Amino acid sequence: MLANVKASLIVLVSTSSACTPLQRLLNREPASTQTTQQTEPSSPLEPVKQPRPLVSNAFAYARYAALNLKTHSSKELTAAQVEDAFLHSAEQSRVPFATVVELLALETPASISPEKSTSTKRTEEFQFQHQNCTARGFSAVECCQAMAWPLAVLPRVSSLSEVSRKELLTLASDSNRTKREQFAGLARPQRGGALEASLSMAGLEESSEDDGTQFETNSEPLSYRLLGLKAWLGVCHATLSFAPSTLSDFYQTLAPDFTDSSRWQRVLHAKSRAKRLPRRVYMRRDGALSVAETLAQDCSVSETEVIARRPDGALNYWVYDANGRLTPESHFPAPTRGGQYVTALKLAPDSCMGCHYDFVSRHFDQLKVSADHLRLPKTAELPVRCATPNETIAEDN
Repeated sequence: MLANVKASLIVLVSTSSACTPLQRLLNREPASTQTTQQTEPSSPLEPVKQPRPLVSNAFAYARYAALNLKTHSSKELTAAQVEDAFLHSAEQSRVPFATVVELLALETPASISPEKSTSTKRTEEFQFQHQNCTARGFSAVECCQAMAWPLAVLPRVSSLSEVSRKELLTLASDSNRTKREQFAGLARPQRGGALEASLSMAGLEESSEDDGTQFETNSEPLSYRLLGLKAWLGVCHATLSFAPSTLSDFYQTLAPDFTDSSRWQRVLHAKSRAKRLPRRVYMRRDGALSVAETLAQDCSVSETEVIARRPDGALNYWVYDANGRLTPESHFPAPTRGGQYVTALKLAPDSCMGCHYDFVSRHFDQLKVSADHLRLPKTAELPVRCATPNETIAEDN
């Protein structure tokens, strides 16, 4: 698996919050790290002024998921290319459509606390379905391929009417349809049927209605389910991006020259606005690789976040815990009513994607966090800690 990673990825690591062969990376020209120009707000309450986004947020997530599923030469995908990537992957998977419908209909396990956030519950529900899929003898990759489209276009099956669920079973037993046609029927069911009515009414919280922002493009034929896409990415992104399972594997296979100071630049972001903790960032001088370490109160490494750029220009996001193990969660500060901060766990890659985001193109391809656009609290009052002699301290905290 790691051999495949080395052969197919160029890795970069974010200064906040994650293919060409490695040899090509060593010889490439310095990569540009310019981000979209943003306007500084004139007051803390004034929002940053930006042109309207080109696409909906839900479509942006669907497009990003499609890039995970199928190799493309560019991240600029049309609506038809996005849909084709989902349906092609489902068709190629060995998981039958009828099995997918059975997995979607599984009852939510009692171990999932109703007190958790809607996004976390949706992710844990899909994790349960994915585990049941692999327990039936299918690989993790095949289960991700087969379940991507249903998560992208369907609300939770439990929210559908009984008639609509029966229509799903009918679709699963329709021998006159090809496998691709069966999957396509989830988004375009029989006109006037119960499933079509349910899709227009059920699971509104999972639709493309994200923040109410208007967008320029009016050619999105489908209403993608944002929560479903985030859940699918939370379970499948690391698998499909061939993330090294440990930091040791990452350094060995993708950053063997990490200790070479002539190739790497080290900067301490002493007052990180994303973490409110010091972060030490090691970046390849050609801009191709970097490693961002969040530092605890005792200056030990508590978390490492990695970004991997694919040939299409989008980014993969990997998080490693204090022990160097791949983890699906990242730590962020959460303000309390008393003005203090507590540590909150947020799911990756979604927590990373929300920061490394071009707010106009809505591509997840920005190496630098859009701290002002996100209106992250200033951190000038924080002390400079964990600096070593002669270490460069970043001014953009």
